[in-house]
Amino acid sequence: MAPLLQDAALWSGFRDDGCVQIPLLPPSAVAALLEAFRHFHPQLPASGFVSSTYSPDLGYKRAVSECITQIIRPHLDPIFQRNRILGAAFLYKMPGPHSQLPLHQDWTVVDEDRFIAANVWIPLVDANAENGTLHVLPGSHRVMRSIRAPTLPFCYSGHEYLMQQHMRPLPTRAGEAVVVNQATAHYSPANMSESIRPAITVGVVSSEARLRFYYRDRQRNDGRLEMFEQEDDFFLRFDDFHRDIFARPSFGRAVAELDYVDPSLSATEVKARIDECRRLCPTPLRGEHLCA
Repeated sequence: MAPLLQDAALWSGFRDDGCVQIPLLPPSAVAALLEAFRHFHPQLPASGFVSSTYSPDLGYKRAVSECITQIIRPHLDPIFQRNRILGAAFLYKMPGPHSQLPLHQDWTVVDEDRFIAANVWIPLVDANAENGTLHVLPGSHRVMRSIRAPTLPFCYSGHEYLMQQHMRPLPTRAGEAVVVNQATAHYSPANMSESIRPAITVGVVSSEARLRFYYRDRQRNDGRLEMFEQEDDFFLRFDDFHRDIFARPSFGRAVAELDYVDPSLSATEVKARIDECRRLCPTPLRGEHLCA
């Protein structure tokens, strides 16, 4: 598997822990992104966690992605290698108890035995315990492996409370990046401050990876999965995001059907996997010292 990060120490940390924290954007780039956020969002909802990808407006989603990518690409290029940027989005938490992002792993969108898919998460204000910074379970990308899609359970489904007890919070300054393997378990609690917490996310994959999306029709009795090849912008193409991600894709190309075995674990098995994560990643994340 070809390294995605140019710096050998950062790549080692990302490979082993499933995430790494990197100083990335100068204040001028953060200011430009905040100005873009205000431009695209003259009105905001009263509460909740929102991603620009949730919008039904494809033109808005593409404009947001292109704007963010244009600002951030000059700062990503010296860090990454052999990569392809898929697109970008604003993520924002309004103040209040309903702005949490539940614990999850991101979808399986590449052949993870050969390639890497990562999200680069960058808060545009300092992110901390009060306003809902990112929490991760280092090593979970190695220990909790399964095919992930909206129509499939996580291996720890029903036992998220066990996972959350062992997640590591990542206080992150405005403009610092957390590069997260899409297979790494993560969540963020509610923003209980009095101010909005805006951030961006940028999808990055190995340059030779072809994108895929898995779908399981629960009405079928054979338990098989369909795999669809997708274009790089498929994240933007859901008209009604929270409905359409659970439907058989209307875009992309069906290329395979696979046997599927439910990965669900018992509470005892989940605890054993958590212990394995802690054994594999007992020390602070590599890269954190850069942000101290």
